[in-house]
Amino acid sequence: MKVLVMCAGCFQEDGHPLNCHTAWHEVNDRGAYLTECPRGHKTVSVVQQHKFEILFELGARALLDGYPGEAITRFASSQERFFEFFIRVVAQRNQIAQAAMKQTWQDLVNSSERQYGAYLMLHLLHYGTSVSPKPEKVKPAGATGKTKDWKAFRNSVVHKGYIPSTEEAIQYGELVYDFITSQVASSMSTAGESVQTATMNLIMEAADSFRDVEGRRYNQTMAIPGVVGVLAGTEVRSFREALEQVRVMRSTMDNLVTNLEHAKGA
Repeated sequence: MKVLVMCAGCFQEDGHPLNCHTAWHEVNDRGAYLTECPRGHKTVSVVQQHKFEILFELGARALLDGYPGEAITRFASSQERFFEFFIRVVAQRNQIAQAAMKQTWQDLVNSSERQYGAYLMLHLLHYGTSVSPKPEKVKPAGATGKTKDWKAFRNSVVHKGYIPSTEEAIQYGELVYDFITSQVASSMSTAGESVQTATMNLIMEAADSFRDVEGRRYNQTMAIPGVVGVLAGTEVRSFREALEQVRVMRSTMDNLVTNLEHAKGA
């Protein structure tokens, strides 16, 4: 997946997008993109979304492109990174210093089971209830003894080379989608300010990764259209409807880019 970045320096000087240098960047792990235009501007563009939001979008696109196995892997990663997001939100709500959070996270960073355990306990402390239903314990439709629950199914795909059908990928995506959207809505209603602060911390960390860039530098934030997460809102829709929205957004973006390039060449 690629993102289109507009030069903030050109826009600041000319005030019109048609006069701005644009560049495509492949989505990366750091969540920030450095663009240098022919006019000497350097723009650091930082994505506002958390990693779980980007990963889910990658999964949805993989599913639409006919890669159900890749989609399942991305959906599973999205769920795990949502656990991290929630942990950071609760830490922020309890006024835990960023440095202390980073130091403690190092003890969890290489163990998804530890992260899941931390999520379960913080969910209990934050809401006073345990996570229910636990998505990985849900039984898939038509499950066999080999895939008695979604955790076993996911592990079969990721670790045992099981080739899933498109329908199985849709069912798994629906499970993760319903879980994340409901949990994001709950987080926004009970700790909205902490969610916003955690998001701002994410943006600042990504921008700092380019702190060594010298010269004429501009900073800006950007959003990648997505169907799950903080920026996607809490509107209730089905996963299949969300998939259709991804398809429409891709088509709209393609048309926008085509029209922009045509206008520049006119």
